[in-house]
Amino acid sequence: MFVVAEISKKDIACQDQIFNIIQRLKFYYKISCIVFYLFKVITMKYNFLISFTLVFLVQYTTCLECYVCDEQETNQGKCTSTVIVCGNSEERCLSTIRWGSTPYWEIGAPMQYYISKMCATQEQCEGMHNQTIGLCDRIEWRDWFCAECCQGDRCNYYITLGSSSIRASVMVVLTSFLLAVVFNAVTS
Repeated sequence: MFVVAEISKKDIACQDQIFNIIQRLKFYYKISCIVFYLFKVITMKYNFLISFTLVFLVQYTTCLECYVCDEQETNQGKCTSTVIVCGNSEERCLSTIRWGSTPYWEIGAPMQYYISKMCATQEQCEGMHNQTIGLCDRIEWRDWFCAECCQGDRCNYYITLGSSSIRASVMVVLTSFLLAVVFNAVTS
């Protein structure tokens, strides 16, 4: 009986040690799961930030290209085939469209479009927009003058007077997201 009691005490001590080891392993497993989850979240977050930053820097450190023309009658030919690289301070493409009579005076002179495209700074764009805001009424029998600016390489191909200026920022976000997903898939 004495031996049985001694074995039982040894068994109990051994079971307590095994139980303590199992509890520590469960604790370490939970901690490792939490650490792995945090690492994955942080890595994904930084992958998105890194790819967003790279795309942003690539887009805004390269020189902008704009279509250029001066006082053309249509948005074809020179206005859609001549491209220049803008200066460092010129971060927008400016397009103006004017509807008016021909430059020479004539009774019943025909009306025509005058389209111009160029590189511009943000201040020039805002100034031109403010200057033409009251003149851009597009009434067929009156002279009118409109201006629009956009950001992004060759964004002034069309004369839209619409929402083309948001295209570049949407592209930056979408490209960054796709790069983050691809980078995350490669590193996983």
